[in-house]
This record gives sequence, structure tokens and C-alpha cells, in this order.
Amino acid sequence: MKAAPFALRREQFAALAQGGGGPSVVSLLADARLSRTLQLIKHLAATQASAAAVFALLVRLERTSPGSVTRVLRHPSVGAWALRVAARGEPAAPGLHRITLAAAVDAREPVTVEVFRCDVKIPGMGTVLLAEPGKITVTPIAGGTRVGSATIPADWRTGADRWRPLPRVTVGARERPATFILDDWAGEDEPPSLRPDAAAVPDTWRTALDAAWRVLSRHHPATAAELPRAIKVVTPLPGGTTSPVSGTADAAFGCVFLSPPADPVTAAASLAHELQHTKLIGLTDLFPLVSRGASRRYYAPWRADPRPASGLLHGCYAFAGVAAFWRNQRRAAAPPADRLFAETEFARWRKAVAEAVAELRAGDELTELGRQFTGLLADTIAGWLAEPVSRAAVAAARRLGSEHRGTWLSANR
Repeated sequence: MKAAPFALRREQFAALAQGGGGPSVVSLLADARLSRTLQLIKHLAATQASAAAVFALLVRLERTSPGSVTRVLRHPSVGAWALRVAARGEPAAPGLHRITLAAAVDAREPVTVEVFRCDVKIPGMGTVLLAEPGKITVTPIAGGTRVGSATIPADWRTGADRWRPLPRVTVGARERPATFILDDWAGEDEPPSLRPDAAAVPDTWRTALDAAWRVLSRHHPATAAELPRAIKVVTPLPGGTTSPVSGTADAAFGCVFLSPPADPVTAAASLAHELQHTKLIGLTDLFPLVSRGASRRYYAPWRADPRPASGLLHGCYAFAGVAAFWRNQRRAAAPPADRLFAETEFARWRKAVAEAVAELRAGDELTELGRQFTGLLADTIAGWLAEPVSRAAVAAARRLGSEHRGTWLSANR
């Protein structure tokens, strides 16, 4: 199990900075995060004797079934777990046992591991219900895999008496399908606003994601090409708020948290937004864009609270993606009211991003690469600012921007 070095060519870096990147660059970022997860696990195995023994089992599985091990290590919860355990110095063996169990079930390879509870969450696959915790043996059998006292079908995506697979949603036509895992895992370090909805109904999300995917496929082909390379997991959030909520977590690369969307276009816009966050998370795995020790707080036209330079940079990149979405969507909007809304969103966010990027670049908290990145992003926005938009949309965008700034100033003086 080797962790390889990664590099971006100048043209790849420029494509990302301009707001895109393309599927191959997004795949490279995902591979870099996989390498980071592996490096963390190897560090844990090197520093904890109990983890080393389990890691040896994982290495053995990797020799015979490398694809199975890779699939498990790519799951967002595994990367988040590895970072948390390494940062806190927690025992790694329990988590490594579950990772090894997942790889063994996927590969249908025999192995003996130890579990510490009866309901065992297997990363990226589901939950197996055992009679008791302790050492269990994974044994391939006709029609499935025996896991302790339970049997998981050969196609582990199928449910069974003591097996609860994670729902999978496949969307899109045959020429452009995408599959997402609906996972209710809760990383221990996630903020309360991203607590999963354990009562989410898979069919409801299947319908919502399929409708959003049709919007992206028809009107936003560049986003549709990148999204499946970056986002593998959708974690439903509870509804009931006044507006839809979405989010990503730096530690959980590849997972998007979403509350029930109001409509397909809103869902598509949220996915485009979170894709940008995910790409920037992957890029900053490789290169620092903000200097260490940056402490200044900035006004962000999309937030109610003052933001550090890193947070403002993330917002700039994500809302550049939002502006790009509405830039395309205004051409697809048929009813006049829908077109006006799309134009207003485009006008509002292109101006907001331009101003926020200028504020960042006026300071001294960006690294040299950060300055190059924001310079290229500013060039993209400058081109959009020159595009004609209706007077009504410009006026509405200006009013919304002024209202936000006024409210922010009142709250944060």
C-alpha cells in the first residue's frame, strides 16, 4: 500500500482557479485525498501496536483485492475517521477492524476481525446486526458472506434479515449515469447543522436527486461531468427550515450534506455549490492558498458572521460556482418570472464574488499561489460582469446586496 506524490500542471491549476477543472482534474484531487487517508492510516499503524496488527490484515487484503480496499478507503467517513483519530491520538484499532471488515465483505475474502458492538456500521456498505460483540470471522459461502452470526448476500446492496445496506441512488440516462450512496453516518466533528436525518426516506431522495440531475445534465454539462468524480455520498439533513441547507466538511471529502430541496433547480444549484467547495478542499490538500496564522475577519456577502480569509476564499469559489449556475440557467428558464430570478441571482453573485475577491487580494493573507488562484478567479468574474443583464435584475440584485450588508453591519459592529 503506497501513497504516491501528486502534482498539478499549471494549466490544470489555472482551470480550477477559473472555476472549472474538468473530470480528470477532479479525479486527481480525489486520488490525492485517498493518498492522504492512506498516509494517516499508515502513521497510525506505525505508532500504535494494536493498530499495526489490524493494518497487516488490510495489507494482505490489498494484495489480493486492491479494488475492494480502495473503494472502502475512498468513503468520506473513513477519511474523516483517520484524520480525527490521528489528530486526537485515539486508539485506531476499532476503526481499522471495521475498515478491514468492509474490504473483506466487498472482496468476499476470509478474515478474522474484532467488533465492539452488536450493530456494526461497515463504511460505505451498511449495518450488520450480530448476536454479540467480540472476534468474528468473515467467511465466503454459497450465495453470500458469513459475518459472525449474520449472512450478507453476495450482492451486498440487497437487504437481508440481519443486514441493512445503505441505500444507493442511480440517476441519469444510460449515457450519463451517476450513483450516490445515501449515508446517515455522523462524523463526530461535524457541526450541529450537519447532523444527519436518520428518518430520511430513500425513495423521496431518489426522486429529488434524479430531478436535480436532469437539470444539471441538460443545462450544466460541465458540472454534470465533474460531479460524480467528486461526490459519492449524499447525507440527508432534516427539513423544516425556512430555506434549504447544504454543506460539506473538509475532513469528509466526497460527501455532500443536503436538506430536502424545494425544487429540482434549487437542488441542482446546491449540488453545483457544494461541488466547488469539494474541489477547493481537494486543492488545499495539495497547496496552501492562505498563509498560516491569518487572523483577520472579513465581510462575506453570503454569510451573517465575519469570516476568516480561508472561509471567505471558500465562499468566493463556491459562489462563483453559483453565479456560473445561474448564468447558464437563465438561458434555460422559460417563464419570465423564472428568467428574472435566474438573472437576478447571476447579477447578485457575480458582483458579490468580485467584491469579496478584491477584498481578499487587498490584504496580505494569501500565499503566492493563493494570489495566483484569486487573480484567475477574478478574471473569470470580470468577464461575467461585462455580460448584459436586464435592468430589473440588476436593480433587484443591488437591493438584495444592500439589504444583506446593512443587516450584517447592524449585527457585527
